[in-house]
Amino acid sequence: MKKIIFLASQPLEQRNFYRFGLDLFIKENWKIIYCYFKISNTNYDFLDEEKKVKTEDLKNIEVHNISNLKELNKVISEIEYSYYADFTLGSIFKIYANLKLERKNTRLEFEINNYPTYYEKNGFKKITKNIKNFLILKNSFFKISHLIVVKINIFFINYIYKKPILICSGKKLFNSKKFIKIINTHAMDYDFFLRDKNLLKEEKFVTFVDAYMENHPDLHLLKKNVVTKKNYFNSLNKFFSTLEKNINNRVVVAIHPRAPFDDTRYQEREKFFYDTYNVIKKSKLIIMHGSTSANFACILKKPIIFIYTNEMFQNYPRSVQNIKFFAKEFGTNAINIDEIQNIDFNNLLKIDEKKYDEYFKKYISNVYDDNMLFWEKVIFELNK
Repeated sequence: MKKIIFLASQPLEQRNFYRFGLDLFIKENWKIIYCYFKISNTNYDFLDEEKKVKTEDLKNIEVHNISNLKELNKVISEIEYSYYADFTLGSIFKIYANLKLERKNTRLEFEINNYPTYYEKNGFKKITKNIKNFLILKNSFFKISHLIVVKINIFFINYIYKKPILICSGKKLFNSKKFIKIINTHAMDYDFFLRDKNLLKEEKFVTFVDAYMENHPDLHLLKKNVVTKKNYFNSLNKFFSTLEKNINNRVVVAIHPRAPFDDTRYQEREKFFYDTYNVIKKSKLIIMHGSTSANFACILKKPIIFIYTNEMFQNYPRSVQNIKFFAKEFGTNAINIDEIQNIDFNNLLKIDEKKYDEYFKKYISNVYDDNMLFWEKVIFELNK
């Protein structure tokens, strides 16, 4: 029996059950080991029963909730001749697990779910920016240690670990000599579309894709306060109200998967958890700062408004550069919602078909006749 190990930073719930194709591995009679590293403070106890994995499916999966290195070592020390996929955040758990597993197992490396990122071309500016980032971090032992762990893991991937199997999507080219095998497929997000049995067009509301901007763990590594909660939500709510008046549709929120279950965020607005694809599918218009969820909007041909605030520009201009670059890839311009002037709201509901098609090929799939699910393609290639 073939085996696969998933290393994850989130517990096994229904979203990850399908996201990682566990139903397909079960169907193909693979042994599945799912290791959840409990290293964040995010509380997942709020999940509804309908969001949890069915009991009959759990019978086919070996699940481990790991909170220390002793538990981790106990789980992985005897595993061999398996494939393993690491979807964890940078931590000592990540480095230890990879060092142990890669000796007698085959690592699956992923270059998927990519999205537009602005890169500084000016060498001097790039060096200056790196120095500024270090100075921001210098007073925080935790942040520096986290950054060191991330850099160590990148070094190990490039110079220490054995050749992996690469699974990739989009137009980016790779050196085949660095990998045992390259599997070309599509971004995971495209599976939601392939699995969708009801493609009837619904346009019930406008959706804001939450970025957990006021307290996202990744942003802690660069700035303590990219935005202040009060100012940020005031800016958002003011913009949402203006938008609702002009296009006659209410704004709802697709909550970020790493954000807490907190009714004080967005207050009375309707909120959706772990259901971004279906929420975007039912939307007339999407609002975001920039997210892999743009894949859903691209696939479903939904117009997107890319937004930022004065605070974001002042405290973390790099994020605004990314947002503007993201918008450019969709053939539109980012909007500073604190300085709204002369917006043609009807124009916001239009899309640039050519740009959407280019985005799809560049970031989602460049594979002709791509009708196999992501993990179906992976399993098919691994079974060879």
